[in-house]
Amino acid sequence: MKKRVEQTEEGLLYKTKNRNERALINTLLTIAFVSVISVFVGGVVMLYSGIQKEKNATPVIVSYEEGLSLNNIIDKLDMLDLLKKDYTNLSDEDFLVLVASMTKQSEEGVYKVEDLNKTANQYFNKDIKIVKFNCLDCPNELYIYDEATNSYRFNENHQGHGVGYLKDVYNLYFSSKREGNTYYVTVLKAFSNSLQTGCGAQYYYDSLTESNKVATLEYNMETCELLTDLDNEINNNKGKLNKYTYTFEKENDKFILKSIELEK
Repeated sequence: MKKRVEQTEEGLLYKTKNRNERALINTLLTIAFVSVISVFVGGVVMLYSGIQKEKNATPVIVSYEEGLSLNNIIDKLDMLDLLKKDYTNLSDEDFLVLVASMTKQSEEGVYKVEDLNKTANQYFNKDIKIVKFNCLDCPNELYIYDEATNSYRFNENHQGHGVGYLKDVYNLYFSSKREGNTYYVTVLKAFSNSLQTGCGAQYYYDSLTESNKVATLEYNMETCELLTDLDNEINNNKGKLNKYTYTFEKENDKFILKSIELEK
């Protein structure tokens, strides 16, 4: 009997041990399964939350100070409209003309390369190249590079002539937003191809091709007093104007122009 009891006890111990092992294994499997499900569900929830957050994200409003700085830069970029060229495809010659239009001449009346490069790096993050500084209305050089002084001086042999390029650009600021270090500023533009001489009228259009007239500057023919409120004229016709979006990257506290796109 004792032996049978011992065998029974061993059997019971063996069975108990097996049950405990199986229970432990089942528990571990259950924990592992629950963990995997939790991670999966958690990931799905996080992904869904991220998507919802992205969908519901509100564009960051550009601060007043940054907006003012960006607007001032856009006003300085009018030469791009005068050139009627795509900024991303400017030639070295056109880039030089653009940078010069944004740079103040020295007291000697020349464009110092040092000053030109300072402007180029401030707004475009690159230097100019020493190339011909051509006139916009003829194939001749308007300024000649002087290697001795490392500057561009006016070409005294350049013949005077009428001006045929775009005369003025009116920028009406529409909206701005920021995404990280990228800034988007949208403006409405009106263009004037006519040169106001004496007390004659000057016309503004919705495009470079003069499709639709949006404003007329009129003067008193006797006193040459301006009779038109240009701001009011443009605002009354802003629904006819096209939107241009300027993209800037903020790098080391400088706003670097990246592109300009016409919204069609």
